[in-house]
Amino acid sequence: MTERGVKCRKYFIIPELTRSRIASERHIDNTPTEEALANLQSLAENVLDPAREAYRQPVYVSSGYRCPSLNKAVGGAVTSQHTRGEAADLCTGDGRQGNLRLAAVIAANRVYDQLILEDTGRNDFAPAWVHVSCRRDTTLNRCQILRKIAGERHYSVVTCENLQGCLN
Repeated sequence: MTERGVKCRKYFIIPELTRSRIASERHIDNTPTEEALANLQSLAENVLDPAREAYRQPVYVSSGYRCPSLNKAVGGAVTSQHTRGEAADLCTGDGRQGNLRLAAVIAANRVYDQLILEDTGRNDFAPAWVHVSCRRDTTLNRCQILRKIAGERHYSVVTCENLQGCLN
């Protein structure tokens, strides 16, 4: 398995995928399990690195792996794929429109379980951040795109065509 600090794949390192301000402040040990490390490597190889390559600009991880106690501290879902090292929340340095372009790049790759446009406006698809998950057994991935409007609780389904249409 990889050492902490060693590149997970091409662009991302384990500390970047496990870093958490909340964990630091609350003294929560967010060290991933061996299985979670393997899942993080798969996520980087199948989704994060290809997205970074295609986007051609830096992609930042705002939240990656979360141990169960950290996940609870941040209000994450009990079934969150973050707790298994299968998910990351991403943003670009290009604001909401850059995040939307990043989501379209990930969708075009077609190797993801869920792609969620988080905290969009009511009348646009541009997200505050992009949640992406990928299972190590990629045959189990649902290739599901969802949208969560800021301030609302439910998620709505988005098609690849709708997502690509937002960029035109």
